[in-house]
Amino acid sequence: ESTPVEEPVISSGLRKGKWTLEEEEYTWRLVQHFNVGLLAIPEGTTLRSFLSSRLQCDRMRITKKFRGVCFGRKYQPCERNPTNLLAMVSAEKELNILQARFALRDEQEQEKKSAMQKEIEACLAAPPSSFAVASMAKQDGDMSWLKRTDIQNSSSSSSSSSSSTSSTSSTS
Repeated sequence: ESTPVEEPVISSGLRKGKWTLEEEEYTWRLVQHFNVGLLAIPEGTTLRSFLSSRLQCDRMRITKKFRGVCFGRKYQPCERNPTNLLAMVSAEKELNILQARFALRDEQEQEKKSAMQKEIEACLAAPPSSFAVASMAKQDGDMSWLKRTDIQNSSSSSSSSSSSTSSTSSTS
C-alpha cells in the first residue's frame, strides 16, 4: 500500500504578500498548460485549487491577484498521442525551470526578511544611543537632557584635563 506524497510546505506556512516577477511568470505558464491539458494532474482538478497547491498559498490570494479569470474551470487532459506527449514533456521541463527560479527568489526573499528581523531585534535589544535619545527628546521638545549631559561631560572632561595638566606640570 503506497502513501500519498505531500508537496513541501514552507516553514512559515502559506505564502502571503507581494507577488514576485518569478512567481507571476510561473503562474501564467501553469495556467496556460492547465488550459490546454498538458499537465500530469487528476482530471477535474479546479484551476484555483491547482494553483494554490503549486504556489503554496491561500486560494483567496490567487483570486485577488487574477480578478476576472475563471477559476471554476476543471482540468481536462489533452488526447494522449505522440505529439501531445512530447508537448507534455516539454511543458514539464519548462515548468521545472520556472519553479526553480521562483523557489530561488522566494528563498532569497525569506533570507532578506530574516536578516531584517535580526537587525530590528538587535536594535531593540541595544541600549539607546545618544542620537536616539536626542531624537526622542527633540520630538518631545524637551532639551533639558542636553544641558545635563553637557554639564556632566564638561565636568568629567575638565576634571580629567585638569588632572592630566597637573600631572604634566609635576613632571616638568
